[in-house]
Amino acid sequence: MRSYKLISAIEEFASGVQGFHQPNSNVVHIATRITEAAFERTIQPEITVDVDGALSFDLRLHNGQLVLAELEPDGSLDASIYDSQSTLIKRLPHTTETILVNML
Repeated sequence: MRSYKLISAIEEFASGVQGFHQPNSNVVHIATRITEAAFERTIQPEITVDVDGALSFDLRLHNGQLVLAELEPDGSLDASIYDSQSTLIKRLPHTTETILVNML
């Protein structure tokens, strides 16, 4: 089930959404690495493709914090961290794959 969800989200993201920019292979590799880390390090990650073609991450950390992130087809990555009561702790606009994966 985990591998199917991983492959499904990555394939959908890699295909691009009609009318929006299709990600290049480097961005697809970033998406794959973040998705793999999410499945390895978080609790029941939800990874979906938005209507605008962005790959969205809804990730619950083992300490109860929630990380919401979006990887755009152009490679830009934004993330926000919330506490267990859904209060914003930190906003990370234009973050990197390394920073996001290290937070997980």
